[in-house]
Amino acid sequence: MLRQLWIVLLIAVTGAAACTPPIVAPASSPADDTTLRATSAVLPPGFDVQGHRGARGLQPENTLPAFETALDLGVSTLELDLHLTADGEVVIWHDEALTRDKCGLSTMAAPPLPPDPDDRAVAGDALYLSRLTFADLQRYRCDRNPDPSRFPDQRATLTTLAGDNYQIVRLADLFAFVERYAGSDAKSTAH
Repeated sequence: MLRQLWIVLLIAVTGAAACTPPIVAPASSPADDTTLRATSAVLPPGFDVQGHRGARGLQPENTLPAFETALDLGVSTLELDLHLTADGEVVIWHDEALTRDKCGLSTMAAPPLPPDPDDRAVAGDALYLSRLTFADLQRYRCDRNPDPSRFPDQRATLTTLAGDNYQIVRLADLFAFVERYAGSDAKSTAH
């Protein structure tokens, strides 16, 4: 089943890349001119450009805005990590548990609240994705930069299609997003 999901994701990403015209000029990052787009002018034909956890150097990792930014930059593969929630949902997240350096409770979260990563009294095992339901995960906002010295250009900014959705999403949500992205004329301007 998981292998089939990976195959579908690969097909969806390939389809999105095929629907996007090639980018032919270098782009600037918000802070400087060190970021290059994936271009046919720079890379050999067939080169697999991967968006590691989306565009984690520019957007908080493994979020829809990070994946949208990666697609805007012309990646051919979205690299991601998967976990199962307590209620059996396949979600996209790198770490086995939520941490305060990446996520906090949303200000919109209503009681009863799940464990708060910012509360140092909360035991780490309470924040394991495998112990939280998908509904619990929807109460977190994962828009923090865990390492500003390593990712100085990472910002939680609005994107055209994903907006400011910095929640942990299901794999199925990413499939639907990539399909929507591929069919949209309203893509973000690449960074």
